[in-house]
Amino acid sequence: MKPFVFSFAGLLVIIALTYGTLRYLRSEKDKALAEQEAEKNKSKTENVQKEIAKEKEIPKENETPKEELKPENKKPLSEADSLKMIVELYKQEITGKESIVDSLQSVVQENNRIVKKQQNETQKIDKEEEISEKARAMAKTFEKMSIKQIAPILQNLDDNTVFMIYKETSNRFKKNILLAVNEKRAAQITKEFIHKN
Repeated sequence: MKPFVFSFAGLLVIIALTYGTLRYLRSEKDKALAEQEAEKNKSKTENVQKEIAKEKEIPKENETPKEELKPENKKPLSEADSLKMIVELYKQEITGKESIVDSLQSVVQENNRIVKKQQNETQKIDKEEEISEKARAMAKTFEKMSIKQIAPILQNLDDNTVFMIYKETSNRFKKNILLAVNEKRAAQITKEFIHKN
């Protein structure tokens, strides 16, 4: 019993150490991600400031470049201006991502339409198989009956039902169904059998 207790205690210690290690690694990862995000924001701010500085340096048409080159006209961006530029960049990024979301939503809608269509087709196939199974069961029943017994039943059924039963009847007894109906219906059943198969 003691080896079992020591093994269990050892297992608990290993689990605790693994858990502690994972928590430490997760916190280090979070710190690294936060530092990367801060660095990214800092570099964006610097890039925005550089872009604005470049725009101020390039003389525009009908402007006198001398005024722009004067030291008193060259002011570094204020923190508020740089933040406004960052906000503008984020707005542009959000707009781009919104268009991606819209296109993905249209893809999802199209996929939903395709899935619904396939479900409808599957339901239709399942229903056809169910009807076919029922026709097969009736065909087996009719195979055990004589032509005189089948005739009055088939006279009260529509052509489509008679055709489905005929289709599911074994080759040996198909003649019984044709003999049990009048000549016109027998011709119609034969025609449908040839065209549908």
